[in-house]
Amino acid sequence: MQVRIFLSGMSNIPLRSSSRAFDLSIKSWFAIFFTGQVLFALYILLFYGSSFVAGNPARWNAVVPQIYSADRPVINALFALHVLIAGIVSLIGPLQFVPAIRNRTPGLHRLMGRVYVFAALLIGLDGLGLIWRKDSGKDLFQAVVISLNALIIIGCAWLVWRNAVKRKIADHNRWAVHLLLAMSGVWFFRVFLMLWLVVNGGPAGFDPYTFSGPALNVLSIVTYLLPQLIAVWYFRVKISDGMFYRQVFGYSVFLVSAAMSIGLLAAVKGLWLRVIFSS
Repeated sequence: MQVRIFLSGMSNIPLRSSSRAFDLSIKSWFAIFFTGQVLFALYILLFYGSSFVAGNPARWNAVVPQIYSADRPVINALFALHVLIAGIVSLIGPLQFVPAIRNRTPGLHRLMGRVYVFAALLIGLDGLGLIWRKDSGKDLFQAVVISLNALIIIGCAWLVWRNAVKRKIADHNRWAVHLLLAMSGVWFFRVFLMLWLVVNGGPAGFDPYTFSGPALNVLSIVTYLLPQLIAVWYFRVKISDGMFYRQVFGYSVFLVSAAMSIGLLAAVKGLWLRVIFSS
C-alpha cells in the first residue's frame, strides 16, 4: 500500500514540474512584455507628445516618413489620434491582466476594459485609413498583413465586449489575450526588427531606404499574425494534462522571451532613446 502511494506521488512530480515551468515561462514573458509596453508608451509620450507641444510635429517624419505635412490636416489628425491611442493602450492593455487589479478593483478593470475596447476599434479603423493612404509608401505585402492585423483587432474587440456582456468569462478572457497580442503588433515588429539588426549586424534581406524586402515580409507575418496562432496553442496546452506539450510550450516561450529581451534592449538603446534625444 505504501509503495503504491509512493509511486503515485512520484508519478505526479514531472507533471507538477512541467506545470511550474509552464507558469514560469508565461510570467517571465509577461514581465518582459509589460516592461517593454511601458517603455514604448514613454517613448510615444516623450517623442510624439513633446514634438506636438513644442509646435514641431514635422519631427514625426523622422520615424514615419512623410506622415506629417502642413497641407494635410486630416492625415495629421488621424496619425495624432493613432499615436495617442497607442500610448494609452500600451499601458492599459497589460494592466488588464494583472491579477491584483482584476480581482481587487473589478470596477477599475471594467472601466479600463471599456476604454481599451473602444480604443481598439478606433485604432483598427484609423490604422486601415493610414496604411492605405495614397502616399503611405508601405510595401504592398506589409500593407496587406498590417490590414489583416487591423481586422483582427476589430473582430477581437467585438468578441471581448460581446462575451463580457453575456458573462462568458472564459471566452472573454481568451479573446482578450488575442486582442492584446493584435494591439501589440507594431511593438512586436519594432522589437524583433531590432533583434534582426543585432543578429545580422545591420540591415539584411531588406532595403533600409524603401523599407521593403523579403526579410520584412517574413517579419510582418511573424509579428502580426504568428502571435495569434501561439495564443491558440497556449489555450490548448493550458487545458491539457500532457507533460510533453507543456514542456515544449514552456521552453518555446523561454526562447521567445530571451529573443524579445535582446530586441527590446536594442530598441530602447538604438531606436527609442536615439529618436527622443535627436534634434
